[in-house]
Amino acid sequence: MTRPAFKPSKPIPDGSTKAVIAKLYDEAGGAKQVAFLLDLGIARTYQLAEEGTLTLDQAARISFATGGTAAADFMAALAGGFFIPIASTNAPMRDMIARLAREAGEAVASGIDVTADDKLTEEERGRFAAELDDMLRVIVSLRRQVGPVLVSKGGA
Repeated sequence: MTRPAFKPSKPIPDGSTKAVIAKLYDEAGGAKQVAFLLDLGIARTYQLAEEGTLTLDQAARISFATGGTAAADFMAALAGGFFIPIASTNAPMRDMIARLAREAGEAVASGIDVTADDKLTEEERGRFAAELDDMLRVIVSLRRQVGPVLVSKGGA
């Protein structure tokens, strides 16, 4: 007997661990695929979702295999932030700085446009958020290229 994809019958509160697990399962293509990825039986896979007891390692393995972001979104929110996927780039730093200037200019222009009447529609909010996200992606990519900064103790 085959079971349908995991669709809990009880309501799950948004932002809860169980909601994140349900989204992870959905991103993976259902409980059967999660069972395969984690090398578990299907009954155990359903049990993990029902109990909300998926481990961090299991969530990471599902995320890595599927490219899903449910776990990253959840963890970022717990840390007081939000998750924006960043593509790797080997672009020269000079090109990244030029791109940052362009993206920042577009974000500022969009911000001026959407706040002209001091009211944000959902469409304006989405457009502005997309511009900000593009700018943040460039900033983080550029910061990655700069690399770690060693700070010496006791002076500049």
